Amino acid sequence: VNINLSAQTKASMKDYNKMIKNWPKVPKEVAMKMMDKYGTPSEGTEEAIVWVNNGPWLRTIIFKEEIEHNFPGHHTDVMQQFISYKVPLDKYDDLAMYDGSVIVERTRGEISARCDKEEANFLALNLANDIITGKKNVQEARESYASNIMMLMAGETPEYTQGLVFESMSGTRDSDMPFNKNLKSNVENPAMSRSHLWFNVPSSWTSSTSNGMTTYSSPDQNYTLVMSPYSGSSYSSSQSNLQSYLKDNNWMSDDVSYSPYTANGLTGYMTTAHNNINGIDMTGYAVYSYNPKYPNSGNYYYMYTPTSGWKSNQADMQTMMNSAKYNYNMQNK
Repeated sequence: VNINLSAQTKASMKDYNKMIKNWPKVPKEVAMKMMDKYGTPSEGTEEAIVWVNNGPWLRTIIFKEEIEHNFPGHHTDVMQQFISYKVPLDKYDDLAMYDGSVIVERTRGEISARCDKEEANFLALNLANDIITGKKNVQEARESYASNIMMLMAGETPEYTQGLVFESMSGTRDSDMPFNKNLKSNVENPAMSRSHLWFNVPSSWTSSTSNGMTTYSSPDQNYTLVMSPYSGSSYSSSQSNLQSYLKDNNWMSDDVSYSPYTANGLTGYMTTAHNNINGIDMTGYAVYSYNPKYPNSGNYYYMYTPTSGWKSNQADMQTMMNSAKYNYNMQNK
């Protein structure tokens, strides 16, 4: 549902109370509860009121219109709450099967949940994240949603209903690419994109792009992740590709034989390596990976930390490297 921007009003709390006076019971009660929690809305019309950047949310919209919803039990959806989140395309169907009131907007890079309680929206998005990250399948997520709602109704406060349990994201928008009639499908040619990998990078990290390479840095400079897409005619020897790439970028491998690498449908090789950057000794993981169904498009990426903190940061770095996913839904074609 779109808000009629031309009808927006700048109003006081008193004005908003008057605005919702004749709303149906459920949206009126939800609106009053959110006004008690988040204060005066940012904008509104006779059909909806909106908060912008309230708490963990990009937006909270409460609608006068009630949408019937029977999962996990009968209620009406009146409040939609949004966060920044980049959903891999191969997870869209799973999310649709999980909950029809979890809504993904690829271009804007947002996901939202719509229900009659903020706690239920937290729960819906936390379980959506579990599906996306492989912690739960669709059926497990639906069962968990139902059981958590029952606990909530019994007066308990399950963790998943009290807030988001995962890091928010930045850089989540996906502007896609111009249509090319010479290609069977634009998404079947990941080499057309210079950034077809996605990582679980915390929103506090900064990023920059130069010559096709994207660099992410943590605020304390303890972690640096560099992604370098590359397209070629063949990747029959991914270990040789990684060796050559490290040599070209002054990285020295610590391993005599590289380890096979697999993550979220990607395959390739991985090694630990070290370098001296701006006078500081660095150690990290380096990976060459590709989707085996599309062997003419791969990626090099490496994540490093000052050598002095390598042992303590190693596990976190391994987790980050293994979060790599393709933006495009290529595996099921």
